[in-house]
Amino acid sequence: MSRPRPPTRADPDRRRAVAGVAALILLRLLLDLRRLWADPLRFVHWEEAWNVTAGRVAWATGRPDLLLAMQNKAFCGGCSVVGALGG
Repeated sequence: MSRPRPPTRADPDRRRAVAGVAALILLRLLLDLRRLWADPLRFVHWEEAWNVTAGRVAWATGRPDLLLAMQNKAFCGGCSVVGALGG
């Protein structure tokens, strides 16, 4: 009784499966990018960019006490901390 041989690198079924998975990943990426390009303000709020800049300026001017005042209600406030840390 012969043992079944393991799939080789040139196995057409394996290549087809890998190509199918790669195509599905690419399709998902393209659909997500299309949503982002169609309505970017839905995913990024203007206040996030403002807090990073204001956090960096507050830290650079020696006013770290302003960081707590910049913590807004809609977001966690991590943007101003990242800006202060120089990220």
